Amino acid sequence: MGLPNTLESEGEKKMTKGAHILILPFPSCGHLLPHLDLTHQLLLRGLTVTVVITPKMLHYLDPILSLHDSSDLQLLVLPFPSHPPIPNGVENMENGAISTLPHIVAAFSKLHDPLIEWFQSHSSPPVAIITDLFFCCWANKLASHLNIPNIGFSALNANTVSSWLKSGKDPVNNVPGRIRQTRTALGRGAIAKDQSSKREGGETRFHSPRSSHSLARLL
Repeated sequence: MGLPNTLESEGEKKMTKGAHILILPFPSCGHLLPHLDLTHQLLLRGLTVTVVITPKMLHYLDPILSLHDSSDLQLLVLPFPSHPPIPNGVENMENGAISTLPHIVAAFSKLHDPLIEWFQSHSSPPVAIITDLFFCCWANKLASHLNIPNIGFSALNANTVSSWLKSGKDPVNNVPGRIRQTRTALGRGAIAKDQSSKREGGETRFHSPRSSHSLARLL
């Protein structure tokens, strides 16, 4: 995994120093690595990041762990939640068929209560969550409960996600709402999902991996 060395001004560092972000990636190499690239960009800008990870996915973090201080990059290692349709020992998509995707999403939704307990016990909990698109269906409610923003980060490009959601082909029944594609400072279309109910998590913005640098600047 290539992690670019990005330079930023001292003023930019000071503005973001101390902010704590929680990263909640989907357990698949193609999804996890873009999240780690974004994590790297956030760390370069002086933020503190906690990554939620299961034991069998830990080895993917070795390169980024070697680049950053443990006080800045923290791990929240949680056991993979038991879910009957998923065979024992399977913790990522590499070990299962595409048909297991909804079951993995359902399994991870069981982390809702443990994550709330972790937030409540933390001396300096995250001020925002960055979630894989597949997990927004339950992470929105988590963020709403905690009264912090949730930003959906997609491993797919924005045009693909937009057409995918508009056509109703979402395999995990993501949070319902009106979809719009907008021109933003990201340089590529960002997809926003509007919801009238704050209880369901408010607005979720989706960003593609090529916008890691710009998304880091927005945060």
